[in-house]
Order: sequence, then C-alpha cells, then structure tokens
Amino acid sequence: MVKINLGTLGSVDVDKKLQSNLYISSDELFEKFSSAAESLSSDAREAIREAVDTGSKVKIKKQQDEITEFFEKVKYQASNYSLEDELLDDIEEDDDVEQAEVGYDDGSDDIDHISDRKGKIILGSGGEEEGATVPIKITENAKLILDHDGTVKDEDIESSGILSIENISEKNRLWDIELNLGNADTTDLEEESVSINALEPETSEDIEYNVSAEIVPALEIKEFISTINDPEVEFYALANNNVNDILCVITLNNVTDDVVKNVKLSKLIPAGMSEYEIASNSAGTIEEEELDDGNALTWSIEEVQPDAEEKIEIKMSVMIDDKDTKLRSGKILVDYQLPKSLSGLSVEKFNGYSNNSFYTMSYEMEENPDKYECQFVFENKSDYKIKLISANVTDIEDTDLKYVEIDPGEIPEIPSGAKWES
Repeated sequence: MVKINLGTLGSVDVDKKLQSNLYISSDELFEKFSSAAESLSSDAREAIREAVDTGSKVKIKKQQDEITEFFEKVKYQASNYSLEDELLDDIEEDDDVEQAEVGYDDGSDDIDHISDRKGKIILGSGGEEEGATVPIKITENAKLILDHDGTVKDEDIESSGILSIENISEKNRLWDIELNLGNADTTDLEEESVSINALEPETSEDIEYNVSAEIVPALEIKEFISTINDPEVEFYALANNNVNDILCVITLNNVTDDVVKNVKLSKLIPAGMSEYEIASNSAGTIEEEELDDGNALTWSIEEVQPDAEEKIEIKMSVMIDDKDTKLRSGKILVDYQLPKSLSGLSVEKFNGYSNNSFYTMSYEMEENPDKYECQFVFENKSDYKIKLISANVTDIEDTDLKYVEIDPGEIPEIPSGAKWES
C-alpha cells in the first residue's frame, strides 16, 4: 500500500483499492488540479470521484498506476503552490526544458544519492514512436540567360532565396526558435543565426534574401542549328525563295555530382516556322503548349543523373521570301530542381520548444517506512518529437547534491505523447 500525504488536503491510500481521507470534494480536487487530472482515463476519474465523495474503499486494480501518478502530481503541486494561487492550473505548461532544475523535498532526511541515471521512455496510449519534425525549407531561384553555346551572360543573373520555418501542428505553439546557419556569407543575410519568438499552430515564417555567391548552372545546355539539315554541319544561312529544312539539336548535361530533378525545358518556336516535329529524344516526354512568349515544345524529364547527357532533335521548315528577313532560332527556357541550395546556405543547428511538463514523484517504501523511492518524470505533450537536453533534480537545501543529472545525448528523442522516467 502507498500512503500519499497531501498536507492540508488530507491523504489517500492507494493499493488495489483507493481509500480517501481528503477534506475537499472531488469537484474541488479536479478543478484545483486540472492540469494533473487532464491525462486521467474516465474510469480512473470516476473511481477517484467515488472514493473522495463517499469515503468508501473503491477497487482500482486496473487504474492503480495512473491514480497513484495523479495524486503524486497533486502532492507536488500542493507542496509548491497555495490552493489560492491562480497559476496552479498551469504548473505543467510552458516549462523551459533546456535547463530544468527542480528542487523537491519529500520530508525525509535519509535519501540515497542517485545521479546519472539513464531511465526509460514510456510510450503514449498509441504505443508507437510517433512525432513530427519541424519542416525547414530553403528555396532558391536563379534566372540566367545563356548564349547558344551555353555561356552565361553574367550581367543578366538574378538570384534570390526564401528560408521558411513551418509549425505544422494544429494545437501546439513553438517558441524560442533558434537556427544556426552555414555559409550565410554567400547571401545578404546579416547574421549567421535566425531567432523567432514564437510560431502559432499552422503558421510559418518566411525570411527572404538575395544570393551573392557565383551561380554555376547545374545543367550545361547547348543548341546546335543546321539550316541545311545536316547533323554534322552547323549552318545558319537561309536560302531565299526556298523552303529551308532546319535541324535543331538541344543537349543538356548534368555537370554536378547530384541528381537534377523535375527538368522542364521549353523551346519557343519562332514565328514563321510553318512546320515542326520531334525527330528524336533520349528521355522524358514532349508536349506542345502556349506560353506568354509564344508557342513552345516543352520537354519534361523527371531525373538527370550526374554526368548524364540527354538530347532532343527538332526538325523545322521555313519559307524566306525576302533576303533581308532575319529569323531567330527561338528562346530556350529551363526550370529544374537541385537537392541543395545554390548559395550553399544550410541549417547547422535548430533549437525550439513546445508543450511539455515535468515533475517529481515519490513512493513510500512498505518495507522501509519513512524512506521514499523517487522519480523525475518528463512528459512530451506536443505533436513533435522532443530532445531532453538537460535536467537536474537537486536537494532543496543543498543544490550541489544532485539526485538526477542529465546531459545532452544521454537520452534518445522522446516521441509525441511519451514520457521519460528517471
């Protein structure tokens, strides 16, 4: 049997049956200690209500552990706050876990010193290691204009980026968010760190910046034109008063060590081209579409492997009636995605906080009265996986005497809804 002394509230005996000797009603108990009661099952709540309001012994075999835990929370809260304290209901919310120092006095002068304990993780009611992570996205765009041989015209480069942090939870806030960035000097970001006070549920924060690093295209694109329809001879002159059959060959080569994804190359068809067709293509699909700049053939490829080269051949026909007529071959527009930023900007470290609670529990030892077995408990009440970085449980009179001491890396990530017990 575990006897839990709740001070001025009275006491309870918890075993296979619950015996209450409290001086308040169950309604007052649940109202004053609502945060401790929020995790109680309906069966446990009804058993407590019956025991408190009737004074009778109530069988609680299946609910013994959670009822014991509830009254230990009540004991801790009652010993640290007066019943009139308006903050009582919020004792477990928004605690800083990075350095959670908890002092607790259980009334015993003879407690064994326990430190550096690994403890255990107890999963939530679902029994699965679940929990989201905070999405952090770096999106960079570069607009480059190239000559037909693939040479970049430096004066026409435009590049910018957006660093986005999103809170995908429907109910939990994130606060004290801190990001340490790598290679920030390749952008116009003034600091190598980003701080965000808070993100409400289902909101995001976007930070825009410009890229100052030299942009090297991941795809080398070249265009071959033969106005005499000869794949061996590059030729641009057009015959007057004749139908000119033109061969256009576009090659793209992945010059990076990464897979380039979602490639979309659009070849604008110059006005005056009477006929055009795809002679061949090495990969992907081709479709005709109308763009703002005119009619185009759009070539789509899901992936281009490192050092791979892909090719498309287009045959066109044009009739020239005037020797002074000038005909352009048509622009090429290319979009693609890389698995890393153009600037090299990266997130080196991320810190943030979400809903959690922590408390201590004590159980009087049956075989050794006036001695207590104690635990430190941390509960992850958020939708995210949480890393417990540091926590110290010390003697209330001698803070150098530590009963629990946790260092970074000692405890694995705590899933959503789970708790860690020392």
